[in-house]
Amino acid sequence: MKRMTSNLNIRRIICVVACAFLQATMAMSADLSRDPAADAVDNKGAPSSTEKNNPHESPQKFKDHVKGKYSSVKYAESDVKKTKHGLSGNVWLSGAMVPKKQIAIDLAKEPDRHLRARAVAKAFMEDEAELLGISKPTEMRESKIFSAEGGNGTYVTLIFDRFINGLSLGNAIQITIGPQDNVTSVKAEIISVPPEAYEATKKTTLSEDDVKQIIEKDHKQQNVPVDIEEVTLNKLVIADPPYVVWTGQTIWAYEINAFTGEILQKLPLWRK
Repeated sequence: MKRMTSNLNIRRIICVVACAFLQATMAMSADLSRDPAADAVDNKGAPSSTEKNNPHESPQKFKDHVKGKYSSVKYAESDVKKTKHGLSGNVWLSGAMVPKKQIAIDLAKEPDRHLRARAVAKAFMEDEAELLGISKPTEMRESKIFSAEGGNGTYVTLIFDRFINGLSLGNAIQITIGPQDNVTSVKAEIISVPPEAYEATKKTTLSEDDVKQIIEKDHKQQNVPVDIEEVTLNKLVIADPPYVVWTGQTIWAYEINAFTGEILQKLPLWRK
């Protein structure tokens, strides 16, 4: 079976590591105090002006940028590199960071914890668009928000996913807001996307029913029963050919070429 450069297993590993990082940084942030310092989608996929003068030109510039703006930063690392089609890599931050951009609501008058956290997270993303690799803000959408208790109160984590012409790219920005309404941890995965991926999202793909038939046929060939109507499918955009794929899970995790129906990846899901 053809191996694809965008590996589904690797994506799961990145997700697990990101979640572990969030839990660790939330615990580490429990004793931190508040820092007193106070677009239309371009379907061509070309690097924007935010990449022309960015804080990722060197590791030292990255650290200087972060620590110059936030004196309370405890951890700041980046492996982001400039590629042919833009920035690619990961950013990790933890501390007690207050966005320099004015927050859209009066935090002191807003009782809803999630609304306060959302406003702080969005202000931080707007303020640090270059740092987080956000060249097209309209592509970022909040996909999840949840709370967890820490040693110093309630922490709220928001996850923002990137969408290209309605299809999820899957790279996420995860921001945790601490009890004092400051940013206590950030994990950003930045993916460079070629113009071909933008164009591929406009093309006609196989339907959900078509893909279910492919999975059902594969199961029959393996003499493995499957209730195909219970299978949930997702259509995603990726940064490598064929650029658009269908994914689904049975006893295997499938990744299928959305145009040809070729099974690109089929990984076993081990169950107790």
